[in-house]
Amino acid sequence: MLRWMGRSALLIVVLGSIALLVERAASPPTLDEVMGTYQLSAPGIEATLTLRSDGHWDYELLNQRGFRRSGRWERHPKADSSSTLAIILKAFDLGFAARPRDRIEPTNYFLNLEIYRYANIIRSCLDETYQRCFKKPR
Repeated sequence: MLRWMGRSALLIVVLGSIALLVERAASPPTLDEVMGTYQLSAPGIEATLTLRSDGHWDYELLNQRGFRRSGRWERHPKADSSSTLAIILKAFDLGFAARPRDRIEPTNYFLNLEIYRYANIIRSCLDETYQRCFKKPR
C-alpha cells in the first residue's frame, strides 16, 4: 500500500511539473488578440485602457474624474519574450505611482502582454506581485 502511494505521489509531482513547463512555454498573444479594452481594478484604482488597431490608445482613470489620456502605441519586438508581446505606449501617464519611487508624468510605458490561461485572459501587470494588472478577456 505504501509503495503504491509513493508511486502515485511521484506521478502527481511529475505531471504537475510537466504542466508548469507547458504553461511557461505558452506562446505570446498575437497582435490581433491584444487589441481591445483592458480593465485595471485594484484597491483605490479603477481604470480602462483601449488599444486600437490603428496604433492609438485611450486611457481613463475612472476613480479620478476627468483623467483621460490618449496617444499612440508601437510594437517593440526586441522586448518580446517567448510568452509575451511587447508594446510601448507613447507619452503614457498612469495617473498614479505603480512603484514607490515612480514619478507621475508622461513617459514611454511598456506593456508586456501575456496570455494567462488559468483565467483565459490577456494581461500586463504593473509589478511583480501580479495584483495590479490590465486584464482583457481572451
